[in-house]
Amino acid sequence: MKILAVDSEYQMTNPAWAQPRGFSFCWKAGEARFVEWSAKGKELLQALLDEADIVIMHSQVADSVLFEANGIKVPFEKLECTLTMAHVLAKFESISLKALSYELLGIMQTTMDDLTSNKKIDIMLVPLPELIPYACADADCTWQIYPVLKKMLEERGLTHIYEEIEKPLFPIVVEMQLTGVKLDLDRLKKLGDDLDKIMSDQEAILLTYVKKIGKNGATADVPRFIYKEAVLKDGKVGYPRQKNNKTGRDTLDSKAISRLRQIEDHPFLAALTLFRQASKLKSTYVDGLPLQCCPNCGLLHPVFKQAWPKSGRFSSEYPNFQNIPVRTKLGARVRECFVTFKPGLWLGVDASQLELRILAIITKDPKLTRFFQNNEGDIHTWVSETAGIPRRATKVLTYGRIFQQSKKAAYTTVVTEYQEAGETPPTFASFEEFYEEHARVLSALPTHEVMVKEAIVTKGYVETYMGRQYWTSDLKGDGWRTACSHGPQGGGADWVKIVMPLVWKLNKEYGVRLFGQVHDELTQWIPPELLTYPGHVGRIHEYRHKLKKTMEEAVDWGVRINCDIKIGRTWSEAH
Repeated sequence: MKILAVDSEYQMTNPAWAQPRGFSFCWKAGEARFVEWSAKGKELLQALLDEADIVIMHSQVADSVLFEANGIKVPFEKLECTLTMAHVLAKFESISLKALSYELLGIMQTTMDDLTSNKKIDIMLVPLPELIPYACADADCTWQIYPVLKKMLEERGLTHIYEEIEKPLFPIVVEMQLTGVKLDLDRLKKLGDDLDKIMSDQEAILLTYVKKIGKNGATADVPRFIYKEAVLKDGKVGYPRQKNNKTGRDTLDSKAISRLRQIEDHPFLAALTLFRQASKLKSTYVDGLPLQCCPNCGLLHPVFKQAWPKSGRFSSEYPNFQNIPVRTKLGARVRECFVTFKPGLWLGVDASQLELRILAIITKDPKLTRFFQNNEGDIHTWVSETAGIPRRATKVLTYGRIFQQSKKAAYTTVVTEYQEAGETPPTFASFEEFYEEHARVLSALPTHEVMVKEAIVTKGYVETYMGRQYWTSDLKGDGWRTACSHGPQGGGADWVKIVMPLVWKLNKEYGVRLFGQVHDELTQWIPPELLTYPGHVGRIHEYRHKLKKTMEEAVDWGVRINCDIKIGRTWSEAH
């Protein structure tokens, strides 16, 4: 059996449009070669991939995207990924190739920072005598750690997570990244102009109190005014100093400002909040997004990371597709600037209240299970009406409890929600009453906490319905919080990853293209011909019906999962 490990070296940009330097390959421990990128080199690479029975890559998404973008056909049916294998094992502090090579093989490799002097040297300019041993070591170590990781998966009973949930996604994730998404630059410019106007207006208010305001509102004048000169309603001068919980230092981050606004919503604080929000949106998205577009095609090609974070969820960068604003009206305007990569419509499909449905599956809570099985509507409305709690507070309490948010922190979030809606927030005393009543009605949450504690104490790990593990001994700190969210969040991630290949297969029949994933939402391109199909009006309706049926019937975990579908010209319209 021919087992081949392959690794690429390329200019450290997005692999969808990066310039390749070359590739290394290994077929036997200690025997590897490096080949510079050229027409003959590409021919050799394709021949090696075609002839191998098993092809191993460490970061298969990056390597596969680079290869496919440069005309190399990757044999996904025989591809293995050591990064994904290590991710599924969930026992390593780091799953980088360098860290795994040291931990599993005792080999200390040269790092990219060492090779490029902390990125001061472009990899395209690194001398070959230095690059070749570095690149060959990557392929060699990938080849050597593969059987080790495979055996560990078998011993831990986790092979099914890797084989049945993760591996089918390999070609899908690559296609998503290569497809990309387009920015409506005219809308983006209009948003930028509006944000500039907001910043200018708010700065004028701020400058009536202080002498100077920086781009993020962080000049020395700001804390000096807030903590020493601002007059509260009770006649006291200055607000109580806010401390960072981890460092103990003074802070004026968004949470601190929100806490101060709970004391008194001084015009300075309100203006500072809006100024910062607009400034952040302007720098991150209006100014930042165009810089991340491919210089050749003009599209954004988000890098989707299948093997991070530990919950099993996708993460992304270039840009962070998972973190595009939606919560505030101003932030949601960013999504109006995202359109499909070519003419057609944007389809967004997401699972309704997925994490709570997974919570019902885990806990087998009769009230929660019955609610979802009977399709009784919106869970937050039900909890709100049953417990006599404002709905705006209910959702914060529900997810805050899942992610082990402290009562004080949850209250701060609730206050912010009310402030952004222009409503008067509840008092903390009222909120405490909400908190207790919420736990009584949504009893699955305290039940789940007991289950998590028992699993940590008895097994040392918690797991999703499908068996994806998270290891910890922490019953108080970050480990505890992650453990509590692992079941609902990781279980949701498992469901999404099971569903995606089914959707991908359906899409081939209708010419639809999956190009993005955000938590429990899939973003898809609908071709124009699906909307105006000759002799078959309304074929889009046929597709929507099949899509909904495919996703909702993908698994039978004892609680029905409902999916909502929206179609529009932009991400905002289809969300």
